[in-house]
Amino acid sequence: MTHPEAQELLAALSLDATSSEERAAILAHVAECDACARELGELRDAAHAMAQLAPAVPMDPARQARVRAHLLARAAERAESAVAPAPKPAKPVAIPMPPHRLTRFSTARLVAAAAIVLIGVALAVYAVSAGQRANAMQRDTQRLLVAQRGLEREIAARDSALADRQALLDAMTGAAVQVIEAGAPSARQPSGKMFWDQMSGQWTFVAHNLPRAAPNRTYQLWLITRAQRKISAGVFATSASGDALVIAHYPLAKDSLAAIAVIDEPSGGSPEPTTTPVLVGASR
Repeated sequence: MTHPEAQELLAALSLDATSSEERAAILAHVAECDACARELGELRDAAHAMAQLAPAVPMDPARQARVRAHLLARAAERAESAVAPAPKPAKPVAIPMPPHRLTRFSTARLVAAAAIVLIGVALAVYAVSAGQRANAMQRDTQRLLVAQRGLEREIAARDSALADRQALLDAMTGAAVQVIEAGAPSARQPSGKMFWDQMSGQWTFVAHNLPRAAPNRTYQLWLITRAQRKISAGVFATSASGDALVIAHYPLAKDSLAAIAVIDEPSGGSPEPTTTPVLVGASR
């Protein structure tokens, strides 16, 4: 075996990872080459030091039995498939190794191996910690986004409610709003008030103390013009306390309204008033 070939296989020989033929050839070369003898000694010492880093852990008896059975089976297979008898192992060659240099090399390799192990552990711990922090930040970000969307929806709902209230207030208090009061003498004294926004054509009617309509009956709001034209402004029901709010949109000339009326009609309303008005209010 040449010197370069032997050098390439020294590391494998130090780990007992060569065939018997290769081992015999390498040892024959090492017996005549001081450089390869020293390098082989250093590699064996380093392998021994690395082996000492891993603590010995006894194998589980059941697993040990399985491994032993597996090895025996493989040995039997190899014995059956062998064509030629295995070569006799080469006689070990005593290799002189300088003790001081081996000791220094072993210590340096041990320190380097320990440093590599510590660095690997530190990197693994950092990676796990960084991953956990990233996951926590992602969860916090998602919670913040959900909370932000909920707050935006709540603000939008409040803005919409405020806009509706402001629109209703404007329709009842504007400069062009005519107020028409309606009433009728009775025990509960029902009353109503129509707010007619003549600029926008919105009609806002508020009623109080109206008795509950009978089954299959409803209240219908009517606009009565000076030409005796009766315009339906919609049907409505009252609350338990007799209150009601009706909002309608109908353009009407300012001087054409004569009165408003609330009439008890069949469910769904009627095309024309059919009974006596419950509330009547004249336009001023």
